[in-house]
Amino acid sequence: YPQEEEERIRRILVDLRGADNMSGMLLTDNRAMEASKVMPPTYFKPNDIVLPAQWLVNTYGIPRYQEANPAIFAVVTFPFIFGIMFGDVGH
Repeated sequence: YPQEEEERIRRILVDLRGADNMSGMLLTDNRAMEASKVMPPTYFKPNDIVLPAQWLVNTYGIPRYQEANPAIFAVVTFPFIFGIMFGDVGH
């Protein structure tokens, strides 16, 4: 989960505690991740403008942890390149 979402997730876990007083616990242990050399998952929080480009980028693969999100570049370049190819077909 993203660092800025931690407090919201904790509040949700507290709010979902039922009548049986069972609760969830959110644990973070960076030492275990560093020791096992496991790459953490990638999470992008796209807005309405970037969402279609994010879907397109995800079909080719999801960037690794701490890599730049190529969907931001796809928002600009994909319509431009598509327009050039569409014009080459003779339309």
